[in-house]
Amino acid sequence: MRLGNTPLKALLLLTWTSACVAATDPSPWQWSTEARSESRLGLAWRGPGSHEAETRWQQQFDGRQADEQQWHLELEGLWRARGVQEGRLGQAFYRHRQGPWQWTVGRQVHDWSITDTVSPSDLLTPRDWRDPTRPRKIALPSLSLRHTQDDGQLALVISPGATASRLPDGVWAPSLPAGISLLPVQHPAQQTQLGLRWTGQALGGDSSVVLYRGHSPAATAVWSQTNAGQPALQPLQDRLNALALGHTRELGEHTLLRLEWGRHQARRSDSFSQWVAGIEQSLDGPGGDGLRLVLQWQGEHAVRRSPDAPEGWWDFRRLFNHQLLARIQQQVDDPEAWRLSLEGSWKPGERQHLIRIEAQRRLGKPLEITLGAVAIAGAPETFWGQYRHLSRWTASLLWRL
Repeated sequence: MRLGNTPLKALLLLTWTSACVAATDPSPWQWSTEARSESRLGLAWRGPGSHEAETRWQQQFDGRQADEQQWHLELEGLWRARGVQEGRLGQAFYRHRQGPWQWTVGRQVHDWSITDTVSPSDLLTPRDWRDPTRPRKIALPSLSLRHTQDDGQLALVISPGATASRLPDGVWAPSLPAGISLLPVQHPAQQTQLGLRWTGQALGGDSSVVLYRGHSPAATAVWSQTNAGQPALQPLQDRLNALALGHTRELGEHTLLRLEWGRHQARRSDSFSQWVAGIEQSLDGPGGDGLRLVLQWQGEHAVRRSPDAPEGWWDFRRLFNHQLLARIQQQVDDPEAWRLSLEGSWKPGERQHLIRIEAQRRLGKPLEITLGAVAIAGAPETFWGQYRHLSRWTASLLWRL
């Protein structure tokens, strides 16, 4: 699987984000409206007719009554120069709190991750992988119930059916071998999903246990065929039973340890155990500024290969397996000073990596600018290697009113 071999001739990326918050209602209910629009104008081509331009927008509405009740609504839109127009409902829920209890009903994003890679514990919410360098989470209809006490928290999530994840497309769409077609993602069957999570103090730190029965949040693929009988790959979100454990603890004054382990038992795709180990360290930077260093390694074991799963197809559940994730961020007290960050992933033995560097600065009270670059490298048959021609410069503006 690889993209075309014609060199990338140019890429220009401009992001414009704005936010607007309405005045507070003096009634017992306090209403606020927050409108955010992100316009991303890009130009990238590998040959005639393959230009790419994109605009995103998002609008949020919130209403609260003290700390007991909350309404939340998000509207999202996407426009692409290739004729893709999309409007969809994001998160939209009602939340009620009473004493130690909280229940929420509607479209929600559930983030149960402990680490920053593809977390073994983050099993409920599907992903939008259309730009794999910045995957987004997709809200799904669900009812969540949470009970909090001094010694821990118990959360239960019930969803009547899974929401389909999205595969890379546009300039990120992978090429398939000759004669192989890629079918549309098969929408998961409308079967109930259940997630149960306990968090609390154990083993000298914060620990968690997750039990899950439902669909995989990321698409895998199995062999299939087109209506004409030609070989094809069918992306699907397989039925999944999973157990995940997480642990976070301090190692000294400036060091934090994060650990995760999960066992994923699938029906038609590969089953495996997955683990992540990470260290976060606070350091003294130049000029008295602080630095935050994050190092994480993700691996797997006890892999049971499925005969239905094709060789060479990228399993997004295991995208960062056997890779090192690193991030270093500059922490400054002056809001109008430049803040630098460097992050990336590296897989030894395959010489493939993704590196992102960004410099951010506040220009007065309402305006913030971010300049950056993304470098992608690897052999053509590797995941990041197929996108190596999409290394690019980036620029974004954030305007707050």
